[in-house]
Amino acid sequence: MKLTYNEFEILVCIEKEKRELSQREISKTTNLSLGTVNKTITSLLEKKLINEDNTITKRGLKELEPYRVKRAIFLAAGFGSRLVPITLNTPKPLVLVNGKKIIETLLDAVVKAEIPEIIIVTGYLNEQFEILLKKYPNIKDITNIKIIKEEDKKNKISLNLFVTCLEDITEYQEVNNNKETS
Repeated sequence: MKLTYNEFEILVCIEKEKRELSQREISKTTNLSLGTVNKTITSLLEKKLINEDNTITKRGLKELEPYRVKRAIFLAAGFGSRLVPITLNTPKPLVLVNGKKIIETLLDAVVKAEIPEIIIVTGYLNEQFEILLKKYPNIKDITNIKIIKEEDKKNKISLNLFVTCLEDITEYQEVNNNKETS
């Protein structure tokens, strides 16, 4: 079943709140008119995606699953030449800004959003990224070991690793999807 925009917005709202919500509360949270919320809730009830008390059903959760972000990928392989001399000994994503590493700000947002898999494509001084594995155990670190001297190819290494990673992920998803349908 395909969800409409309004159905999706209301289901996400209900799921996030994890409590019974009035139509007015849903309207305020989603910025949808009360009339639109009323019509959409009627539709969600007919489809058995929510209960009479405006809580989400197991079926509603199942319908949201394909829309869930499952993976975040960070390209963090550059030298950071515009930040020299700071980046001579520290990769740009690990530079402190207001007492916090740049990449930690992003990783904290991903963790808060409950995205289960984090991939960081690293390159320059890649061994320094290992410190992140302790704080963020769901990181899958893809390390760029090759060093190509030609200036125009430096950034293409991380891009190639990224593309290879996406191909692996796509292949993995296809295998898993085939298992689920058989």
